[in-house]
Amino acid sequence: MTTSCFNLLPHRTWARRRRQFTCAWAAGLSGLLSLGLVAAWAWTCESRLAGWQRDNAHLERAIAALDAELAQRTQLSTELAALQLRHRGLVRLQAERRRPALLLQELSRLLPEGAGFTRVQQSGKAIHLAGRARSNGEISQLLRALGDSPWLAEPRLGEIVWTRGPSADGRATPVAVFQLSVQWRDAPLDDRMTPEPETCLLYTSPSPRD
Repeated sequence: MTTSCFNLLPHRTWARRRRQFTCAWAAGLSGLLSLGLVAAWAWTCESRLAGWQRDNAHLERAIAALDAELAQRTQLSTELAALQLRHRGLVRLQAERRRPALLLQELSRLLPEGAGFTRVQQSGKAIHLAGRARSNGEISQLLRALGDSPWLAEPRLGEIVWTRGPSADGRATPVAVFQLSVQWRDAPLDDRMTPEPETCLLYTSPSPRD
């Protein structure tokens, strides 16, 4: 005798299939959401990384521009220093070329009447003078004028030797042969900075008499 089995409760099978479908749909949806979240996170990271890279590139360009500007300024500073050094050299050279003419002009202006120079020798800024005068007063006047000069400083008297020399009428008269030294100034000083003339003591030998 054959026995046939019938499923008398088909709703259980249908419920089981619905649960399986629901679980599969939920798992698929969870997978899709997970993939979306991972993709969104990856896109956010890529966007931030791209922004950081753009910022870094901008900073690198700014740093490169600043380095170029600093290098240009350094070069300009070097060129300016070289030009200033050249200018000072040219000014010094012009002053050296003008010094003899200025010296002669200043000495001729300061020379008192009755005195004269027989030798003018210059060694750097030191100037050695030799000359003749009729009296000590003229030598003192010359020393005061040299001390007041804006181009000359530190006049120092070396020695005075009395001798005889011809005068305008042909007679031999006493003449003071003097030597002195003075220092040259590179530029004239202001009147307020002009040193007071030093008091110079003159050594005189006995004047020869006729």
